[in-house]
Amino acid sequence: KPLALGLVDGAADADTALLAQSVETATRRYAHDVVYLQPSRGLDGVTAGAARAALSRLLTVRALLQGTAAG
Repeated sequence: KPLALGLVDGAADADTALLAQSVETATRRYAHDVVYLQPSRGLDGVTAGAARAALSRLLTVRALLQGTAAG
């Protein structure tokens, strides 16, 4: 059964390293084969730029978890 984690919204610039740590904590606690990283709420109420930034943060978190983040 997949686990869907709502991590970011369009309102604030979250620390991606902290988000990645939260995902690691959750996946240790809840054993699932598949984990979906997604916004924590709908992005239709924010600007297009804020929505893109939120989705970009999700990609950065994924890269951190996979060990492929630059920097």
